[in-house]
Amino acid sequence: MEKVNSEDKPHYTRKETARFFDVSVNCINNWINKGILKAYKVGNRTYFRKSELIEVMFNNQKIA
Repeated sequence: MEKVNSEDKPHYTRKETARFFDVSVNCINNWINKGILKAYKVGNRTYFRKSELIEVMFNNQKIA
């Protein structure tokens, strides 16, 4: 089974999102609580859309 590069995935986990922004996972949690990022829950897991992360990065606006 081939491992998928995180850059090719349409959704990121909290840890991958933290790596994407070069911040801590706690910072990602704070951004969720402040409404800067929109999190999608699947069971016990939390994911973020890569397209929305790029939009936040370049437009500096809230998604949630």
